[in-house]
Amino acid sequence: MKKLNIIYLAILTMLVSACGKDFLDAKVTNKVSADALYGDEEGILAYLASIYQQLPIEDFNYKPRADFGFNTYAAGSHGGEYFHVATPDAVASRGFHIMYGKGGAQAPYWVEAYRLIRDINLLEEAIPSIKASVLSNARKQSLIGEAAFCRAYTYFALAKRYGGVPILTKTQDFSGNIEDLKLTRATEKETYDFILAQCDTAAKYLIPAEERRATKAAAWALKSRVALYAASITKYPVNNGSSEAYRQKLVDGMPSTAVANDYYTKCIEASLQIINPNADIGPTGHGLYMPNPASPAEAAANYQGLFENAQRARVEAIFIKGYTLPGVGTGHNWDLLMCTPQVSNGYNDGGTVNPTLDLIDLYETYTSNGASVPINTRNDNSLLYASPTANSQTQYRHFNDPQDIFAGKDARMFATIITPSSIWKNTKIISQAGLVRPNGTFIYRQDGSAIKDGTTYYSYGASSPTSYSGFNINSRYSLTGFFVKKYVVENNNPLPVSGSCTQDFIEMRYAEVLLNFAEAVIESGYTANNAQALATKAVNIIRKRAGHTYEIPSVTLEQVLRERRVEFGMENSYTLWDLIRRRQYHVIYNSFKHKVLCPVLDLTTTPVSYFFVRDISNKVSGTMTWGSGGDIRDYYLAIPGTGANGLIPNN
Repeated sequence: MKKLNIIYLAILTMLVSACGKDFLDAKVTNKVSADALYGDEEGILAYLASIYQQLPIEDFNYKPRADFGFNTYAAGSHGGEYFHVATPDAVASRGFHIMYGKGGAQAPYWVEAYRLIRDINLLEEAIPSIKASVLSNARKQSLIGEAAFCRAYTYFALAKRYGGVPILTKTQDFSGNIEDLKLTRATEKETYDFILAQCDTAAKYLIPAEERRATKAAAWALKSRVALYAASITKYPVNNGSSEAYRQKLVDGMPSTAVANDYYTKCIEASLQIINPNADIGPTGHGLYMPNPASPAEAAANYQGLFENAQRARVEAIFIKGYTLPGVGTGHNWDLLMCTPQVSNGYNDGGTVNPTLDLIDLYETYTSNGASVPINTRNDNSLLYASPTANSQTQYRHFNDPQDIFAGKDARMFATIITPSSIWKNTKIISQAGLVRPNGTFIYRQDGSAIKDGTTYYSYGASSPTSYSGFNINSRYSLTGFFVKKYVVENNNPLPVSGSCTQDFIEMRYAEVLLNFAEAVIESGYTANNAQALATKAVNIIRKRAGHTYEIPSVTLEQVLRERRVEFGMENSYTLWDLIRRRQYHVIYNSFKHKVLCPVLDLTTTPVSYFFVRDISNKVSGTMTWGSGGDIRDYYLAIPGTGANGLIPNN
């Protein structure tokens, strides 16, 4: 077990000042022995499974505040921790807000990353010694590819948080002099070039298809993602000024049009290994799931089904994190945490993530010809954000059914989000924010009731808290009127016990690669091989899968970026990292406030009707501000424990 401890010493040189003697006492007890790894296929697969399990995938069990360097700022208590609420697209029902890059009780992804890199390096070093009777040469080569893929994936998680980082591809031999193990940081460009080279190695050696493991397509998809990220931070530098890390090009160290275009080209070339905008299926056998729906309703059902069961959508799912065994550590709680109060069966921690009006407004309609259509609530068509006043109900558009205001919206919205008065698990989900009494006065965003013609009506839509789902100040009710539907299994009823949800998480899919390609083409002006027309096709076939018949004639960058947000809405942290890589986070979160849509029952009309109020979330107090008052340096996190190693300048 000597080598298992060697890499710990390398990390120790950076972390001893922060971790103290306890770090010296750490022992490796959770890995198989070298003999088992070399001599038995089951041992190899167990070790490999451990590596996959440790990959920094931001899935159902990912907690931003606890895992990879996020922080929570709350109005009230700190509750659950979910990546969605680090973006404009959602707010947490508990009233907290997660920010990227802030100081305080940050959970850095550093020691864990280099532990995983150690495990990957040990696997790769063991491969030549594995006997042919245990693994064939073809399987050994595939292992080399998997090691390269996992290494690239882990280093990318480091690079997008810290910039240039120390690169280790082999375990170190400890000669007794701790100084020999001290590490230096590669430049930011060297780090990204290394990651892309690892993707190439993975693509070279990986076999075409493997259940829930890296494949050639996964390697190309990762390269597409990494190259686009590198291109974006190169094209949109934040200029971190005079720090030593900046001077050494460890952060913000690639501002060059030529370098940006080189990365965009790498993204394009990697994407074309997978996609074919002129056909339903690309070169690796992947394509969009159910790409030709007959109607928007069918498109919504197909899109919902893609996430309920990724195994039925293997054509689109390029890389999956699997959950097959219910139980703590092997399952997850997504269905429970996203459930509405009306279908919670007594579970009190549901409704955690509430999509905002900011996201709802982005979805187009089937007659808007590729443009967003904000929800129109008022007779004057203004997008006013304000609480209603006495006798102001005549200023609003009225509806007999709250669902009518969403008529004609993109099918993906209905497959991603539970809207007020929609049917979910055979239950009409009531999210009502108030009512207008017959005399024209309001009960708004508070509990109350009024009588009309002998019938009692309630401001939250029902008398019992278990019979409605929105706007109550308690934590499990929606603050925005909306709940998350994506990835929740509709027929999973009654709800499973804690830790027993087993739907798989799709980490990479065909639609992402299409949109990576389109963005890279437009951003770089790439024209070879009719690329501009292909970029437009790539976006249009995604829209076609959503039920749209109108084809955008020449797609713009704005349309590509909007398409990313609606295609990946509530899916994982796409929006977060898109805002970070394009250096838009500090712009979006400059005094940002989440928008909500409040349905109100109007008792002054006969029959009673509904109208909607565009308003601001009233539970997350104050405004949201990026970093330390908008400090652009917060695009990079601080590296922990660098005091023991004078060779590593901090960010």
